Amino acid sequence: IFVGGSNLIFGLRAGPLSRRIGAPVVNYGLHAGIGIDVIAARASDLIGPGDLVVLATEALHDPLAQFHSPLRAKFLNYVAGKRPLYSLALARKSCASLRQTLHNRVMSLNRHRPSSANEPTSVYSLEAIGLDGSLYFPRPVAGNLFVSRITGGWTDADLARSTATRALELLREKCRQRRATLAVMPPFRLAAPGADLSLLLECERRWLALAGERGAIQLLGPGESLLEPHFGFDSEYHLNDAGVAIMETRLAGALTSVLAGPESGASIP
Repeated sequence: IFVGGSNLIFGLRAGPLSRRIGAPVVNYGLHAGIGIDVIAARASDLIGPGDLVVLATEALHDPLAQFHSPLRAKFLNYVAGKRPLYSLALARKSCASLRQTLHNRVMSLNRHRPSSANEPTSVYSLEAIGLDGSLYFPRPVAGNLFVSRITGGWTDADLARSTATRALELLREKCRQRRATLAVMPPFRLAAPGADLSLLLECERRWLALAGERGAIQLLGPGESLLEPHFGFDSEYHLNDAGVAIMETRLAGALTSVLAGPESGASIP
């Protein structure tokens, strides 16, 4: 069970990966703006005995950012019954504050495609997501990348209280209860122009070290989920089909090793 933000929606196809490793795969990727701790709480209901749960969150690159997401606040208010779920138009407006121009660009690339009542017209439509959480829609080949700003001024204490660590602890406890195994990896990401790769890798190293200290095994190490810019589109977390194929091979090798190794079937202490 993969748990994370949209890096999973746009970076992982559950069906092909399942066939390669000989085990069922669930892609539980949602919009990262909700908060990885909230996503992990919902995904935890799926965990059963003997499962391998893989946490791949964008939150590790800016540990405190998700606490301030407008989408998170609206979603939590909806869950608490304080207000009705916002309209699709309002949701789009909120997300568009980050990358409206790039979103429109992606939409324009797909307008030439014929559509029917059952065919999605965009990679961002709900109909484009399959029952296993995977995106079933041709991704644009490449495009200009929206690059998130990664801050380096946070401390280990900030990391410890981040939504990423909250998610880790929640999944750790659920895995302990249900005798499942918890693993972590960096999110799928692109080496976008202008990105501070040394800071990026340092964030990943510190996060994976913290997760290891708390009992999680490492599926992929710092930089091992990073690809060149031409393997993505519109966001540094969104892979195109070529990028998905590369990461599928890396994941298949890592998962096969874990499932066949001494950690196989182990539970979180």
